[in-house]
Amino acid sequence: MARDGRGFSMVELVWAMMVLGLLTAMSLPSFVRWRWRIEVAGARDSFASLHARTRVAALEQGRVARLHVDGERGRVWVTVDRSERPDAGPTPRPPDAWVDLASEFSGVQLTSNRRVLCFGPHGLPVAGDGCDLPNATVEFRRGAVADTITISLVGRLSKR
Repeated sequence: MARDGRGFSMVELVWAMMVLGLLTAMSLPSFVRWRWRIEVAGARDSFASLHARTRVAALEQGRVARLHVDGERGRVWVTVDRSERPDAGPTPRPPDAWVDLASEFSGVQLTSNRRVLCFGPHGLPVAGDGCDLPNATVEFRRGAVADTITISLVGRLSKR
């Protein structure tokens, strides 16, 4: 069979497809880990933003603001005490801001050694009255990729 020099033979096309398949198979795990790192970093940054928002809400409104951390469901939300009397406790109401990390960041798991972090009217962390100690460690994990935020006693975040 004579070839006129135009086009590719079937053998050449099969070889090209095999090479492309091999390159794809080699790069797929790196791409998946890269996506997981982006999702974990996004969840971490979203938590840090909500932590700062809690402090600002306490300062702006001159009341106790609470950052709730639900590791089992992967949710984080902010509530501000809006009761008229300081000794009356928080008024039940919808959260001021919340993030569902598990669904927003494709299955990122959240674990924390604290459930409620509070800031007083002056923007400083407080404990007691349903508030945990402010020194917390929050871990964000997706597969083999993990990232941690450590919160100091004065409410300062450090990302590791």
